Amino acid sequence: MAVRLKKRSDAASLTLITIVMMCLHEHEEVVLPDTSIDILFGRNGHCTIVLKMTLEYGLNILHVCEKLQKYIKEEIEAMTNFTVERVDITVQNMVYRKRG
Repeated sequence: MAVRLKKRSDAASLTLITIVMMCLHEHEEVVLPDTSIDILFGRNGHCTIVLKMTLEYGLNILHVCEKLQKYIKEEIEAMTNFTVERVDITVQNMVYRKRG
């Protein structure tokens, strides 16, 4: 998983990344090794989360992304003083995974 920070590199950044990773780990449909996270900080405690990810083939992409956006925003705002302006998700790839 790739992580990039924009404008900050402190405990707040690491906290937000940890929360996002926690949220992603709870969703089996996300292929974690192919996911990158960018944190963009704005003014007055606002931030934007930018995710580029690979999802499991055969899913309703819109439903999965909307669910992740809402969950990540709620978790960050519940655990920190940051206000999440947006959670931007780009699905770069779809892969077929066998469940065993």
